[in-house]
Amino acid sequence: MSMALAAQEQILTSKLDNPYLINEHLQVFHTPKSLTGQEAIELINSGQMDQSDERINPGMDHPLDHYWVQFEIENDFNTPADLFLEIAYPQLDFIEVFEIKDDSTSLLFTTGDRFVFEQRPVISNTYVFPLQLNTSTSGKLLIHLEKFKSAMRFPMYLYNDKAYTRAHFKTNLVNSIYFGIILLVAITSLVLSFIVRNATFAIYSLYLLSFGLWLFTRLGYSYQFLIPNLPEVNRHFLPVAGQLAVMALIVYVRSFFNTRVTLPMFHKVMTGVLVFFSLGYVAWALFPDEFVEYATRLFVVRYTLFTTSIAFTFTASIAYRKVEKFRSHMFLLAYSLFLSAILSKIVAEYGVVNEYELRYDPIMVGFLVEVSVLSVAMGVILKRIIHQGKQVQQDNHSLKQTIEKIKVKAKAQQDGYILLNSKATINVSDIVYIKSDDHYLEYVLTSGKKEIDRNSLSQALDRLPAYFLQTHRSFIVNLDHVKAMYADKLVMNDGSEVRMSRKYKPHVHNRLNASQES
Repeated sequence: MSMALAAQEQILTSKLDNPYLINEHLQVFHTPKSLTGQEAIELINSGQMDQSDERINPGMDHPLDHYWVQFEIENDFNTPADLFLEIAYPQLDFIEVFEIKDDSTSLLFTTGDRFVFEQRPVISNTYVFPLQLNTSTSGKLLIHLEKFKSAMRFPMYLYNDKAYTRAHFKTNLVNSIYFGIILLVAITSLVLSFIVRNATFAIYSLYLLSFGLWLFTRLGYSYQFLIPNLPEVNRHFLPVAGQLAVMALIVYVRSFFNTRVTLPMFHKVMTGVLVFFSLGYVAWALFPDEFVEYATRLFVVRYTLFTTSIAFTFTASIAYRKVEKFRSHMFLLAYSLFLSAILSKIVAEYGVVNEYELRYDPIMVGFLVEVSVLSVAMGVILKRIIHQGKQVQQDNHSLKQTIEKIKVKAKAQQDGYILLNSKATINVSDIVYIKSDDHYLEYVLTSGKKEIDRNSLSQALDRLPAYFLQTHRSFIVNLDHVKAMYADKLVMNDGSEVRMSRKYKPHVHNRLNASQES
């Protein structure tokens, strides 16, 4: 006799104006045997198939079993109902949908990751099946699900046609904006790496793209848009993308904290982890079937290495506080959210929590917040790099000016002549002294002639040989023409007097003594 579902287990079409999670209405069974739909319903009806208490996320409870799900839909409208059933877990290997009539099964759809993407009944990143119910009728469905040697989950939503169109338009729009933001930040960071010539920005871009690819694959979009005709590749793509994201994280952390210099021991350990992961890729490519065969055991190894990598990452950020607190604190803030997201992923794999009861995907939210915090940190680093670059340019400019001054002085000493701004040429040895009057200089020569030039006293001194000294804010003298020195003035060979201030007197005195001794 058929196991009739209780009235409260029936799903009413009147409830389907919004996405409706139907898992509480399901009867879930599992068996290690591979069965046809008819064999499965006979075992279910006779009570010979094990029933599961978990209706949405069995996780790793029975990784080698086939799951069978049964439920009933009742059309309580007076018009035919066009419905859509969605299984919102894109990584299922094999799905069969049967209609049950009079204890017999009729196959409606076959799909899963074993098949090329275009084989799906509805083109979507998740598994979607169109259903129809006539007026005031009910229908029973039996669904066969396979996800061998990995975590099993099968969140199921039911929609009417308008609700499905509205919900999936919104979902695809939000995801497009989400991944567009990640891609924009990654491209911007990559461009900046070439502009400022800093590899950390390129590595940050690589990390964003790698983790973004893992999320893209987790949602089923990689199979839809990147590898739709490669089911065998898609079968391994999610763990491969996840491992790539962790490797990119390690490389980014090493660059962000300059661990080769600041944390050499950490740097060596993480190099070993990178080598291990790289060898894993090689083994994966050479022995893909063996990896599937030992997938349940490799889960523990993989997550242990992931957790170890993250633990070392936190250790590095804490240790880096001695070098720079800003980078350390920003990284700790960002990756606290990252760690929460990863932990939620791990516990979801094992069915400890049900991520589908949450309004938003915690991993996607956590990653977006993490990117926001890290991008702020990278922006501050960029600002510092630009400031340092400007400082280097200023220093180079000052150095060039100093070199030019030295060259001018050397040339003046070598040639014995200077060219004034007034275009007059003067033999420097003929200059007795120079007097400043506002923006103009008066060059007093041994011949008694005076040359007027528009210039400053400091610029003029830069062009003269070392035997010219400033004695006052308004005077420069040629030491070779000094006859005598008094308390507040110098008397020149031509009898003229030049003022000398207390500020410059010690230096003038020392230079005159030195020249007399030589």
